Amino acid sequence: MQANHIQATSGFSPQTIPLIELYQKYVSKEIQTYAVWLQRLKQESKWSKNDWFKARSYLYRLFSSGKESKSTFTVVKIELLIARLQDTVEFLSPEEVKGNIFKMMIDDLEKLRQDGCKLILLDGQNRLEYAIKKFFENELQFYLSHKMNKKPKSINFCIQEKFYTPQSFSYKDLTSEQKNLIDDIQVIFAVGNEGEIDEFIEDLIDDNSGESWNDFERAITSLRTITYLVNLSLSKGEGNVPEFAQVFKRVGKLSGDYHYEKKGFNKILCELIQYDYNGNLKLDYEIILDETKRDKITKSYENVKEFFKLLAKDGTFNWSKGTTNVFHSKEMLRNFFMIIKILNSGAVGYTVPMDKIFLVNELYKDFERFDLFKRDRVKNKKEYMKVSEGVVPTPNTWIWAQKDIRPEVLELRKTILVTFISENIDKWIAKNVIKRLDRGEVTESIKRKVVLDSNEDIYSGFGQSLNKYVDDVSVDHLEQFGRGGSNGPENLGSTTAYSNSARVK
Repeated sequence: MQANHIQATSGFSPQTIPLIELYQKYVSKEIQTYAVWLQRLKQESKWSKNDWFKARSYLYRLFSSGKESKSTFTVVKIELLIARLQDTVEFLSPEEVKGNIFKMMIDDLEKLRQDGCKLILLDGQNRLEYAIKKFFENELQFYLSHKMNKKPKSINFCIQEKFYTPQSFSYKDLTSEQKNLIDDIQVIFAVGNEGEIDEFIEDLIDDNSGESWNDFERAITSLRTITYLVNLSLSKGEGNVPEFAQVFKRVGKLSGDYHYEKKGFNKILCELIQYDYNGNLKLDYEIILDETKRDKITKSYENVKEFFKLLAKDGTFNWSKGTTNVFHSKEMLRNFFMIIKILNSGAVGYTVPMDKIFLVNELYKDFERFDLFKRDRVKNKKEYMKVSEGVVPTPNTWIWAQKDIRPEVLELRKTILVTFISENIDKWIAKNVIKRLDRGEVTESIKRKVVLDSNEDIYSGFGQSLNKYVDDVSVDHLEQFGRGGSNGPENLGSTTAYSNSARVK
């Protein structure tokens, strides 16, 4: 008779192993990481800051724990992961995004297994990479000085009843007895031996003992269409869309939640996707991860990808040369994307599709000059005001609007950018920087045909049902002309003047 128990969704068997064995498993690639889905990116900047203070502090806690350390490293058997993924894929339809994600994961994990990997590390990569490995390979000396703490800290080695208390040392400088004491420190080694992939991802997020996860890092590990597209595009080296990484690497001032190690590239990409979708830069995870909106979100992803390819193909940007940032901040990249979307939309009277922008660098140079002028406190005094703390941007001005992404502030940015574009567009057309598409007219014969063929108001959800023999019937584009829709009958539908004006465009 089986004992009473709670059925586990994921199971880990804790054991202990010597520190030296953990290190050997890691450097021999028996233990590897899988940062696309089952790990976050390495946090070198955090661990190396202030003369590797975080790494040296961890070594102190590890060494001073004596024989038994509470430091835990969590792994899962790679064969178990592959088997669970294969079992799950069989029951997923080709339309389910999880199927594509899991197939990609199987391929990646099989390559790791062929490379000698037996265990995937879920928690502990920074401690292993930036503290333990560096110490054993004599790249990191142990010490905690006055500058780091209120008082220096030392490690007490007891050998044959004699104490040795060095305040600094490298592994290579230790005696064989001292090395043995370090080597034999027992760390907790939790091995995943049952569970599903979703549970392992949740365990990764909940149990990670390093730098805390931000909301975006949690969201980007969820198994959704947009995370699949973004991670596939960016997380594996240059990804399958190299233009993304190419451009992002030349964007300055990326720090905090936008740092590369926090998957900041992925976050900016998701923000631009959402802006294309609904005009909002502040991520709403309920929207962007909503699988019922996958087709529209995917379309926005493709639009953003087209924008990055436009940037990357222009040789005059010299993306591959030097280290100078093309965009001095993420706001410049965001603003330039807004400019391109305004041109695409026809908001300035002309529609300029992406493929009709021939010299994108010339557009950007003009925008950069515009931004620099706005930042010049001497030439543009009206944009700044004096306060007790000094000189600050005047409210509702361009520079003031760069510090906020609330919808009303983004609308202000857009209004200013529309004015900027309107003042320059004729020059750009004349210099063949861009080519406009005129709206043209829908002929009366096409309008009559569309009305006669219509059975319902295309915007009936916003107004009254269509009665084409009584109502004041008009014709409207199904796909807006500014977004690439044609003037042909296949892209036209009948509506009333009331419902057309009532709808949210």
